[in-house]
Amino acid sequence: MRHRLKKLFLSKGQERGSLVLELSVLMVLLGLFSVSFLLSVNPSSAAVQTALLKVTHELRYAQNRAMVTALPHGFRTLSPTRYEIYEQSPGNPTLNPSTQGPMQVDLSGDFKGVTFSGTYQIEFDSLGRPTIGAGTLYSLKNESTERSFGVTTNTGMLVLP
Repeated sequence: MRHRLKKLFLSKGQERGSLVLELSVLMVLLGLFSVSFLLSVNPSSAAVQTALLKVTHELRYAQNRAMVTALPHGFRTLSPTRYEIYEQSPGNPTLNPSTQGPMQVDLSGDFKGVTFSGTYQIEFDSLGRPTIGAGTLYSLKNESTERSFGVTTNTGMLVLP
């Protein structure tokens, strides 16, 4: 149908020109959609979310270590940007399985501007249950975004609201 209408109203030269015009309009629209999508992705928010995932994964590591070794393991903040995963008591960091060094992490290296909103400590027993810090919301933030997580009482399940 479209082809017939074009034949009625346009000569061959005009057909080619209208195709180029249609393609140009399509490219402009795709460009506008791409720019609006890229502007909607907030890199500041992504940094906080990624830092939150890192912290919660390392909390799960502490919980698993407590269950495997039957020794208390935990997490505590050392400063607004630093924390440690410890074994038996705070100040005794467990070994980082990647580096074989103490598991003390500084967020400022990878996540510029991301900080903890307070001083936190969470400790797990040999069954993976939290003995310190359950039922509280903990948060990470930067200048524009704040994300929280919690640890449930009895089960030690990590919750990302």
